[in-house]
Formats: sequence, C-alpha cells, structure tokens
Amino acid sequence: MNRLHKDLNILVNRVEAWELSRVSAGPWRQKFHLMPPCGWMNDPNGLCWRRGNYHVYYQYSPFNAGGGLSFWGHWSSPDLLRWTQQPVLLCPDQPWDLHGVYSGSALVEDDTWECPDLFQVDGQWILAVSPQGIKPYGHIGQNVYSCGYFPFYG
Repeated sequence: MNRLHKDLNILVNRVEAWELSRVSAGPWRQKFHLMPPCGWMNDPNGLCWRRGNYHVYYQYSPFNAGGGLSFWGHWSSPDLLRWTQQPVLLCPDQPWDLHGVYSGSALVEDDTWECPDLFQVDGQWILAVSPQGIKPYGHIGQNVYSCGYFPFYG
C-alpha cells in the first residue's frame, strides 16, 4: 500500500463519516438494500463467498453522487441479511488508474482469484479470464499474458 492509497483512505473515511452523520436519518436512506454512506454506487459485482462471509464489491465514488473518481467499495455478510461496510478495497492510487478503479468481477476457488467476464461479440459468447495461482505447466498457467479467452458454444 503506497502513501497515496493511505491518504485516500483517510480522506474517504472522513467524507463518509461527515456525510453519513448528515444523511443517515434522511427519508430516502435505504434500510434493507446496500447503499454506500455517501456518493455514488454502481456496478455491484465480485459477489462471492470466502472464509465464512459473503462479499459484494462495487464501483464507488465517495466524493460525487453523480459519479466521479471511482474506488472499489466493499460489503460483507455472514447471512445475506446483516451487512457490514468494509474499508474501501481499491483506490485510484497508481498512474494507470488515475481516472478511477473500475470494477469487473471476481470468482474465488481454493484461494485462487479469477476475473471472469462473459460477453457477446457478433453473436458469439466469449469468456475472458485472468488466471491467478495456477500451477504452471510449460507456458500454461504462468500468467505470461494478463488475460485469456474461450468461445462458448451451445
């Protein structure tokens, strides 16, 4: 974690505390559905079960309710009913994500995180993945390339 990441987390925590104290009793505040303490929430994904809890990750702009600099927000739950907001997971703290950290999705299997994305191109379904933690065999599984794809038929 670099210094910018630490400072962005401090700033997000301050903004969330101030905004939540201002809006927590508001008539439009969600009581059952997930809602960030402030700002903008979009694209919830990375829904997974890991080490006894469900997790939801989402694009989160704590500084602007209309969108803006995007972070990854994070909620966890033991039962899908009681949710706990977790600290911001990813911050735009590197040169390559200076416009925001945009979400994709995540899958957890045996402590191996994959980033699947299923989409269609000209009627053909494609699954794109970024393999992590796979035992290498020759060039296979060495994550030489950041992403691979597989066409789906049927």
